[in-house]
Amino acid sequence: MPQKLRKMVLMAKVESVYGVDAVPSASANALVVSDVSTTPIDGEEAERNNIKPFMGHSGTIRATQFKKLSFSTEYAGSGIVATPPGWGVLARACSMSETIVPATSVTYAPITDGQESCSFYCNVDGLNNVMLGSRGTVKLDLTAKNKPKLQWEFTGLWVPMADVPLPSATYTNWARPLAVNKANTTASLHAQAVAMQSLNLDLGNKLVKRDLVGVDTVEITDRGTSGSIVIENTLVATRNWVGLSQAKALGNLSVVHGVTAGNICTVNATGTVELGNLTYSDSDGIQMANVPLRFVPQTGNDEFTLVLT
Repeated sequence: MPQKLRKMVLMAKVESVYGVDAVPSASANALVVSDVSTTPIDGEEAERNNIKPFMGHSGTIRATQFKKLSFSTEYAGSGIVATPPGWGVLARACSMSETIVPATSVTYAPITDGQESCSFYCNVDGLNNVMLGSRGTVKLDLTAKNKPKLQWEFTGLWVPMADVPLPSATYTNWARPLAVNKANTTASLHAQAVAMQSLNLDLGNKLVKRDLVGVDTVEITDRGTSGSIVIENTLVATRNWVGLSQAKALGNLSVVHGVTAGNICTVNATGTVELGNLTYSDSDGIQMANVPLRFVPQTGNDEFTLVLT
């Protein structure tokens, strides 16, 4: 019988030991996802290229093997103050720390050391795809008149496929998202309140699959966080965006999305945002400024934070 893609349960759990199955469950670790793409086997092949008294391919041998998984989640809180959202495990596997202040907030911030990993189970109508030692990167998309999204990409260790009955899933700590609009979202850039059409933030992790004698890991070896924001242009007297871009001045970014405690998500960057070479565009006859962003750490691991309150 064919496997129906709509009958999918995707689960993830942080590993206590790298590459050791954390055994995520559908009752506690199910993810609310969309745009799922799986690569069940990837890697390098070595040509055999043997000489024979006839023409033809000599075949290959597999030199490396790993898996890839990408998907989107909604950018929202858990619905409960100081309780990590359902996507928190994913942020931790993207070289981000999780800091919980009881009764106040959950904060995710980039880290360099102490990187974590997670185990994925992706069950499609009884066909179970397991990926261990997974690490990844993420992009945030806040576009007006749309739902906010986090777009995740993971690479993990190869595990054989298996037939496992499709489990029943329970989705906990996933609040309903709010559309990006005036009622739900406010934004400021370099201390200036702005009319924002979109914000895109790319964590920019560099993922490396390491395959050596005695080594089979996925490593995050570097990070270059960047993004872009599209805003209504202003007069120079209000804010000289071209001048700030020309001067390579560092400033702040704050985008607050949500209105109800437990589901307020804030992008904060303090004194780390550099403006790139901006361009102009048209939106409904209004001149927009398309501003590339670079997030430049100052003391280390301080490019930005995602704060949930």
